[in-house]
Amino acid sequence: MTKPLLAIELETIDSVPKVYYKGEEITGKVHIGFAWATQTYQAIPSPMIDIKYVDTSSNRPNIISIGHNPLGGDQS
Repeated sequence: MTKPLLAIELETIDSVPKVYYKGEEITGKVHIGFAWATQTYQAIPSPMIDIKYVDTSSNRPNIISIGHNPLGGDQS
């Protein structure tokens, strides 16, 4: 069975989202952005994704960005 690329879960409207990217839970979340539009004047072919989180796996923490912008390119 294939794991979803991205899953965002909310227990309540005010809860911190649980985010899974390529089957792995993202911790240390700083920003989670997801937008998808349909039936607009200019259709966006795929979602806009902007995820930032702190990676503490090394001695020096880094902010990691995962992004997809169909109008301006990807970052990862």
